[in-house]
Amino acid sequence: LRDMLSPVLRASGRIIAPIADFSEAALATAGEPIVTALLDLDRDSDAAFAFAALLRDRAKGERLRILGLTTCATPDLHMRAVQAGLDDVIAKFDRRALLSELNTAGADLRHAA
Repeated sequence: LRDMLSPVLRASGRIIAPIADFSEAALATAGEPIVTALLDLDRDSDAAFAFAALLRDRAKGERLRILGLTTCATPDLHMRAVQAGLDDVIAKFDRRALLSELNTAGADLRHAA
């Protein structure tokens, strides 16, 4: 997923930091302000939701957009995503929907992690 989306996001003008797992991401984002996080919900949804909660806690009221990416967006997954503080769930292979979601979030949101 990272290999597929990284070029698309870079081509759209975003600065990205593709990170392989949530423990590494927790360390990498500890001191770095981020604006948008894209989380793979298929790999380990519980870890993704825990990481989303960590990001929300660290944001302390700052603008942060958390999007979950999945191959199968079930109603249960949407419910869990909302409870975990994700802003939206998007199909992994729908690049247009992802870019549209990132663009509608505001012109000043130009960084994705």
